[in-house]
Formats: sequence, structure tokens, C-alpha cells
Amino acid sequence: AGELCVCDIAVTAEMTETSASQHLRILRASRTVRRRRDGRITYYSLADGHIRMLIDVALEHSRHA
Repeated sequence: AGELCVCDIAVTAEMTETSASQHLRILRASRTVRRRRDGRITYYSLADGHIRMLIDVALEHSRHA
């Protein structure tokens, strides 16, 4: 869904901002997501279209189970 800040990601994933931030740190280290700072706010997005495709395939597969 484009770029989201930590607070929006936390609400969407139904977790605390601290937990979302820790998960994002790991995803950044693996280059799965990228970040962009705008003043004091950091926005996160998927690193590229291939990752979105992999997520879509995994979600579709989980629906068949």
C-alpha cells in the first residue's frame, strides 16, 4: 500500500509500535523494506516489486491450506 509510518504499520498489523519497529529493523537488515525519512517521521515501503509478488503468492498459498 505504498509508504507507511511505524504507527500505521502497527495499527494495520495489530501490534505495538515498539514491536512493529523491531520487526522493521530486521526487515531493513534483510533489505526486504526500505525507509525514507521526512523530518522526524520515517516511512517504510517494500524494497521492490518482487517482494510484493512473493507476499502475494504466499498469501494465496495459505488460502489453499
